[in-house]
Formats: sequence, C-alpha cells, structure tokens
Amino acid sequence: MKSKSLLSDISAVTRATTLTEQCYLQIQQKLLSGGFAPGQKITIRPLAAALAVSFTPAREALSRLASEGALLAGLNRSYYVPILGIKQTSEIYRLRFILEGLLAEAAIAHASTADLAYLEKVQGELVAAMDRADYRGVLEHNSTFHFRIYRLADMPVTFRIVEVLWVQIGPSLNMLYPEFDRTRTGVRNHDAALRAMRNRDPRALRRAIEADVQAGFDSLSAVLDGMRAPPQDATRASQYSPN
Repeated sequence: MKSKSLLSDISAVTRATTLTEQCYLQIQQKLLSGGFAPGQKITIRPLAAALAVSFTPAREALSRLASEGALLAGLNRSYYVPILGIKQTSEIYRLRFILEGLLAEAAIAHASTADLAYLEKVQGELVAAMDRADYRGVLEHNSTFHFRIYRLADMPVTFRIVEVLWVQIGPSLNMLYPEFDRTRTGVRNHDAALRAMRNRDPRALRRAIEADVQAGFDSLSAVLDGMRAPPQDATRASQYSPN
C-alpha cells in the first residue's frame, strides 16, 4: 500500500492583498529611523488615513509589530511605542555592538565606488540636517548610512536580526539629541567609517561602527540614568568589546 504524502492535505495559500505588508514595512521603517518617539500613541484610523488604506491593513500591520515586541497594544484600538529602560537598552546595544561589527567587517569585500559615493552623499545630508537642527532628518540619514553598509555584507540572517534590534531601539535614538549635535561624535565615527572604506580596511570599518554604537549607548544610558529608571532596571554596562 502506497503511503500518503505528509504534504498531500496541504492546500496552496493565496495572498489576497499586499497592503498589509506595505503598511507593515512603512511603519517598521519609521520606527527604525526614529520617526516615532518613545511613548507615542498610534491610533489605527489616523494611521490608515495617512497611509491611504482602509482600517484593516493598518490594524493588521500594527498587530504584527506588536506581536514582534516593537509596539504595545493599548485600549480602544490604539498602540504605543515602548519606553525602554536601561536593562533592555543595554541588551540591545550589546547585540548591536557584536553583530553590526561583523556586518561592517564583511561589507568591505562587496563595497563599490558607487556605494562609497552614495554613503558620502548620505553623510553630507546628515551633517546638513544636523546644522539646521533637523534631528528627525539626522536619524533618517543615520539609519540609511548604517543599513547601506550592512546590506553590503551579504549576511541576510545577521542583517535581519540587526534590523529587528533597530526597530526596537530606533524611537529611543531621539533621546540622543541635541547632545549628539553638540559633540558631533556620530559624525566623526561616520567619517572614520568612510575613511576605512576608501582604504578598504575591514578592521578599521568594524572599529568605526563599534565606536559609533558604543557612543550611542553611552549617551543614551546617561539620559536614561537621568530619568531615574526603577532599581530593577538599572543594570548598566559601559563596554561591549567581546575581548
């Protein structure tokens, strides 16, 4: 007797619409690039109107992000951007330090002259936004700069993990300003990354990205400490080097 295939009773699925996915990707990108602030309330109907879609795809996109921990579900069909404490922030930055360093080091082998020119253009736009105190613009250009490098690494599993981490920490990056404008630490780290790419030096690029991640954590943790986080969430690590 011929055995029945384990897959014989599975039917093909159909995708009724891609609107939910499009909404999800737009909201995800806005979180990642600091377009939402910690604690910000997001209600479905205004979001759907902004996205020019019906209620359902907007709701489904928000629900998916909530299931991934990027948003918190509230009452009356509303969602909130989480306010991260120092413990969560520290864990995210520990992972960022390790994984983004790996991606940066691997990126050099795939970087072209066009990639470098694009990154230099983004850096110029970032500095211009900082000069006019457009910190939302700075955050957007910052995420574009980093993820252009990380995509070059051709490490899709690691890239996806880093993307998830940025979706969670992106809103909190608003807290870096205006302090990061005053010190311009991030600008210097990006300049170091560009020099490393010109010199095709993978270790120097890794160090520049690690320094950028570390500087972000140091500044952000100082802000969070100043907000007097609860004692159970007060763990702080100041150095993430795996050595």
